[in-house]
Amino acid sequence: MKSDELESLRTITETAYRADLAHLNRIATEEAQIQMEIVALIDDVARADGQEALSSMPLRHIGGDILWRGWVGRKRAQLNIRLATTRAQKEQALSSLKKSFGKMKVVEDLCDRERIRIKRQEEQRQLQNDQEQMIISAGIAKIKSNFC
Repeated sequence: MKSDELESLRTITETAYRADLAHLNRIATEEAQIQMEIVALIDDVARADGQEALSSMPLRHIGGDILWRGWVGRKRAQLNIRLATTRAQKEQALSSLKKSFGKMKVVEDLCDRERIRIKRQEEQRQLQNDQEQMIISAGIAKIKSNFC
């Protein structure tokens, strides 16, 4: 593969990796948001339980506690389903990120090897040119010594 083709491939694989990383970060942010919602719900339940104990007319006398507990249960189930779905998406995104990272590293290694190959080739050419110059210089010196 040519150097310019490898560099193009490197750009493509790096872009794909960055896109996968951004996707994973969005999912991780969503997961954190859902976890914060769950914590807030738990705090609300604890606060409501504390307020009910201090209230002169507890919600349970009018059936409000049953409605409240039902709503909390449904909300918690909904949040847990969202969290599970998000974590499944996160796992898929992480798998995709690992693959794109691997591809990016392979292409980087190929680019590095190509650079080393080109550098060695240039060094070999330079060495050959230097040797030719030395031979020419030695030949010129010998010719001059024969004429003098």
